[in-house]
Amino acid sequence: MKNPSASIASAPTRKVNKPSRSAGKPALAAKPPGLRLKKILVPVDFSDCSKKALDYALGFAEQSQAAIYLVHIVETATFARDLHYPPLPIPDEEAAGVARKKLTKMATELKDESIPVMVDVRFGNPADGVVTTAADLGVDLIVVSTHGFTGWKHALLGSVTERIVRLARCPVLVVREHEHEFVVPRPEAARAEASLPKGMHAAPVEAFKLKNILVTTDFSDCSKKALQYAIPLARQHNAKLTLLNISPDTRILNQYGGVDYGKVEEAMLQSAERKLDALRKKEIPKGIRATCAVRGGRPTREIVHAARDLKADLIVIATHGHTGIKHALLGSTAENVVRYAYCPVLTVREPERKKLEF
Repeated sequence: MKNPSASIASAPTRKVNKPSRSAGKPALAAKPPGLRLKKILVPVDFSDCSKKALDYALGFAEQSQAAIYLVHIVETATFARDLHYPPLPIPDEEAAGVARKKLTKMATELKDESIPVMVDVRFGNPADGVVTTAADLGVDLIVVSTHGFTGWKHALLGSVTERIVRLARCPVLVVREHEHEFVVPRPEAARAEASLPKGMHAAPVEAFKLKNILVTTDFSDCSKKALQYAIPLARQHNAKLTLLNISPDTRILNQYGGVDYGKVEEAMLQSAERKLDALRKKEIPKGIRATCAVRGGRPTREIVHAARDLKADLIVIATHGHTGIKHALLGSTAENVVRYAYCPVLTVREPERKKLEF
């Protein structure tokens, strides 16, 4: 399937190529390395796409000694699939029983992973059910997959994942089919282990290949939350950070007489570069590689293409979690990035649950 981001025009990136150095005591330097997770929730609809989220959840669970919760949401009036006749409704309790058996089988297959795995089956709307389950269990992270539908299919079906991103009170890691990955799938890692001579062992089954992290910021307090998650990940995996700011598209000013669009844009880009460099010096601890990049244009388009151009393994972005009229009017850059990005996206909401330790 053609990556939907390919249809979005790209713009050049402006880089501030200065090595990362701390100016005095960095704001986050006192934090211990790495993210510390206790509970990870993985929504499962039994598709290959949803199983991919489990690979990522296992990787994070191994590093944090966290427990994994597999949850399936049974929608009311569930219909039988794979029949040669018109679909027939399945009683909710029967559907829940089938789902629980499948989840239990998945958990049993993971018994050798030394990771606690629990299963849960609930009824209701998939997105709302996942968000409610996450709140009830007090999870620290939701790892969810998306098919990345766009165009008419997205307009008709919407996206369960995007609604989870919008409503969840904890961080959400979104992975998708046919994307650039930073976690080695379990079957691939197992084959690598089997190919080694007797007595030798490969890297851990869920080996991370997290080398480049892209963090978006608009200098708001909300966007700074993204940094607080990106920094421990970069420290833990010796990854490079790129701080990205998107300067507003000023072409609309061309309709007003006497406005030099080129000068206005250049001044905004230079201002953003200075603010980004100041943010880097203040917030990035010593020992973490960090550079800055500024682009002008529409946020979603430029974030997606910056990630591709910079070969990012992960995008970290904050979301305000607007709902209702405010969401309808303002939309959500984070949700749009989730829809188009070619790599995993970690969204952090403001305000969010303060369960992660650094």
